[in-house]
Amino acid sequence: MFKKITLLCLILCLTINAQAQSRFRFGFRLSPLISIASLQDKDNSSITGIDKSGGLRVSTGLMTTYGFSEKVGIYTGIMFAFKNFKSNLSYTPTKTGATSDARLITHNAGLNYLEIPVALHLMSNEITTGMKIRGLLGISANFLMGANTTRNEYIINIMNDDSKSIKDLRTNADLIQTATDVTAPTTLISSKTKSGVQGYNIFVPDIIAGIGIDWTIEGVGSFDGGISYHQALGNISKYALRGNDKANVSYLSFDLGYYF
Repeated sequence: MFKKITLLCLILCLTINAQAQSRFRFGFRLSPLISIASLQDKDNSSITGIDKSGGLRVSTGLMTTYGFSEKVGIYTGIMFAFKNFKSNLSYTPTKTGATSDARLITHNAGLNYLEIPVALHLMSNEITTGMKIRGLLGISANFLMGANTTRNEYIINIMNDDSKSIKDLRTNADLIQTATDVTAPTTLISSKTKSGVQGYNIFVPDIIAGIGIDWTIEGVGSFDGGISYHQALGNISKYALRGNDKANVSYLSFDLGYYF
């Protein structure tokens, strides 16, 4: 009797394990991404008079889904995302009782993150044989693994009638336009290049929202394609340009994946 019960329990465990494994899918992903840079001052206000941009980079890694049902599951994985942050800021140092030249600071950072997403994986009914619409909604824990930063400061050869604070300069459209004009004469006064994560925040989470197509071909596997937006919830650095500026990098990802 004991042997029969043991055998029955073993069969039941194997059956449950097989069913559980059938709910798992493992695969890999390669996704071009477009970094979207933003910058705020110490009062969390957007900074005018600044030229900021991201850049075209890529993320890649392993992914897995587990289906609680045919329509609802969970998505996770381990991804490496390469992001970019660029900015040009023109300003005039405050100098009481004297004139001073306009300055231009350029900041270019290549940021390498390890990302661990956890998201709801939602599936529609089949829209054609083996093809479904899928959605993602969740968060991602992002850890900075490396950074390459170049920061240059230039004097722009423009003399002002009177000294202006940074706040005043931001409202002076003519001076800003001239200062950020690539044809304006400049003199490099400092250049700093560094590798490493010092000065950056190591942990920056994201919110993820995406939609796409999941296409399963019997005997081949499942192909996944779509688009997702990753909204940064924290700053990459509190010292991106000047002492109290806050920068972050969100990105738009064009997701291409395959499940075995």
